[in-house]
Amino acid sequence: MIVDAGSTGSRLFIYDVSGSKVVRVGSEKTTPGLSCFVYGCNPDKYPTPTDQYMKLVRYANEIIPVELRGKTEITVKATAGMRLLSEEDQDAIYASLLSGLTSHPDFHYKIGSISTLRGDLEGYYGLVSSNHLLTSDSAGGDTKGYSGNEGYRPVGSLDMGGSSTQVRRSKERKAGAKQQLVLYSDRSPPRFACTPLDRRFASRPAHRR
Repeated sequence: MIVDAGSTGSRLFIYDVSGSKVVRVGSEKTTPGLSCFVYGCNPDKYPTPTDQYMKLVRYANEIIPVELRGKTEITVKATAGMRLLSEEDQDAIYASLLSGLTSHPDFHYKIGSISTLRGDLEGYYGLVSSNHLLTSDSAGGDTKGYSGNEGYRPVGSLDMGGSSTQVRRSKERKAGAKQQLVLYSDRSPPRFACTPLDRRFASRPAHRR
């Protein structure tokens, strides 16, 4: 299980991994984002991060059989909402969530990690996901992918989150600025990911403009 802890809410994704096949079997969302607990938002509904995340856990309990829960791992990766906080505030929220979940009687899962995802990695994972969808048989894409099609050109994408934007595009092999991620392989050209952590470029301010 993976929780995408965004600035406006947390989304749980449950996957069934059987051999080489990975199938999503469920998803659930809860709001607000984890970073909101620093400011004491909506304390009547969710006094602590654990109270909020137990909504996701109870949803998972409806899908995952009791005998598999102890073998199932849950990983929480937060993005720009938490990156805007100080490390001290981030650590306090994560410590509260970890302690609360592991001591709750309805929580029977393994904790993988609870941490903040770097902006460049967020951009890279989005790039991989976008191109995977285009080369996935289940998504109706070109199943030859990178390795089976010498003429395949990776696509780029623009992801406007609540507190940051990820811009991803194909880039020629060239020495560049600090905000780039260039990966080299035998089959595909280098890729580029830029993630400005600036509220002016996030979705909510953009919508207002």
